[in-house]
Amino acid sequence: MVKLFSHRALHYGILEYTQYHTPTRLRQALSQGKGVEFTGSSPFEACADFYVKDYKDYLAAFKDPYYLEVISRDEDLFVDKGQVEGRGEREALGGVMAISAMGVCRSIIREGEAVVDVSEDIWRRWEEYQGRRK
Repeated sequence: MVKLFSHRALHYGILEYTQYHTPTRLRQALSQGKGVEFTGSSPFEACADFYVKDYKDYLAAFKDPYYLEVISRDEDLFVDKGQVEGRGEREALGGVMAISAMGVCRSIIREGEAVVDVSEDIWRRWEEYQGRRK
């Protein structure tokens, strides 16, 4: 699907398209060794992130006849569209249940650097905390 969709995504002005794959074994590993507040995880095996200048471009890409007639049919072979609870037949065959997410992306750390303002007060509190631990 990625290879089929990439050129159409570019055609419709999609700036970035990222897939997150979270198979059951990784979701289980994530919950081990953490507090009870972290034991839950998403029931989804994958998520697709799309970055666009205009939401209309995103919608247009998925209304494109090529998407509907070619790409969507290919997706149907491995993506269990619309299933929210339980596991479908496709998972047994190695397929995934997937969602798309929409929102506003806010980077906090990028390439090892904070991209939000970390004030001197925050650093001072950190140093005081470190001093108490010695």
